[in-house]
Amino acid sequence: MKKVLLSAALLVCMCSTNVFAQNASEKSVMTLMEKTGVTKMINTMFNQMKVAYSGNEKAKKAFDEVVKELDVKEYIKRVVPVYQKYYTQEDIDALNKFYDTPVGQKVIRVQPQLLTDVMQVGREWTQETIQKIQAKKTK
Repeated sequence: MKKVLLSAALLVCMCSTNVFAQNASEKSVMTLMEKTGVTKMINTMFNQMKVAYSGNEKAKKAFDEVVKELDVKEYIKRVVPVYQKYYTQEDIDALNKFYDTPVGQKVIRVQPQLLTDVMQVGREWTQETIQKIQAKKTK
């Protein structure tokens, strides 16, 4: 009977290792976010969205008003628990270590332009798709 209970307890422990994983600290998450340039990425997204609204003056004005009220630091503070939801302290430590390597630094360095380029591809793809749909309707 003791062997059965011991085996069951061991099985429960093996199946629930995440339950015992250490939660990532706010400080380590903030370090990761600083290293990865989250603030820069947010600003890049805002700038790209501003470009997207540039054809509509009313939408651009409304968007500019919203951006003026947004506090990036408050946003980052609200994002920390999201990181903590998906990453353990061990994960965050490994990511922080990775971003200190040359390839990690490259990822950080190219990410803003990569995001800009990817968004441009998305805009072009969307425009082409709209044109195809419109062309089908006129046939």
